[in-house]
Amino acid sequence: MEVVSQSTQMHSLVGAYVNGTIKAKDIPMIEGKIGADEGLKDLYIQKVQEQEFLMELIPDISASRNSLLNLKQEISQITSEVFPKEKKSFFKEVSKFLNKPVVTIKY
Repeated sequence: MEVVSQSTQMHSLVGAYVNGTIKAKDIPMIEGKIGADEGLKDLYIQKVQEQEFLMELIPDISASRNSLLNLKQEISQITSEVFPKEKKSFFKEVSKFLNKPVVTIKY
């Protein structure tokens, strides 16, 4: 049977408090202990800074979607300027191909 020290429990509770995964009934108790103990205040500040750093690494999904959409639009615009499409019907192109002989045999 493992024995978990009280300081280890407090460290995990402070981490859970910062992450927002702590039970609502434990919040006042943790806030009181953090306010009373300098070591826990330092740990709390460290955990908040770690969480902020990690959140900065996660890109904003909506911003990346918008930037990707804008990039695709710019690429299609440039492509259409560089390689303008000739407006020909697909069926006309196929019929031109079919009107030509595929194989010619010379006698």
